[in-house]
Amino acid sequence: MTDTATLHLRTLAAVALFAENARAKTHRPELRGVNVTTERHHTTYVAMDGAALLAIRRPAVNDLLGSWIIPADKIAVLKAPTRGADEAELSVMTDGWLQIVAPDGVRVPFQPIDMQFPGWRAVVPRTPPTNEPAAYDPDYLVRMHKAAKVASLGSPVLTYNGPTAPALVTFDGCADALGLIMPVRGDYTAEPALPAWAAR
Repeated sequence: MTDTATLHLRTLAAVALFAENARAKTHRPELRGVNVTTERHHTTYVAMDGAALLAIRRPAVNDLLGSWIIPADKIAVLKAPTRGADEAELSVMTDGWLQIVAPDGVRVPFQPIDMQFPGWRAVVPRTPPTNEPAAYDPDYLVRMHKAAKVASLGSPVLTYNGPTAPALVTFDGCADALGLIMPVRGDYTAEPALPAWAAR
């Protein structure tokens, strides 16, 4: 009997929002997908692009144990359902490729990205956030909101952590989800330049 692992497609799609874009100027193939780690009773999904990260852990019953990077373009093919059952089955095929079978029967065979995923836990702050304000790329804030909606995480809550450390994003509907966003570098002491016509 073939060992299998359970993947939640909406979670996979939400986390994939933080994989490095294929059009990025940097070439880091190990970041162009979602790192999926299957353990006996849960599955962990992580993606990062060097400036932001999203990690989610979901309960699961897995016989296939291991860690793989699923390419983002293969995740897009699966088209996670917006509602209803989203549990897919991950297995190893006879030729060594992996295969995901979606609830609707769609089968997506793929080769995982054959590189080491970065040790993402090393960037998770070990001390409480400082609550010192900083500036953040609004695109990442939008993605956190979208990911929360796709994976039903509840509302995202951003906690400031100063101009040099990542801000923490937690979700009020899921204790097993964590986001990190690096601040935009800049001079936070400079006074904003208000247009004179608007300040009359």
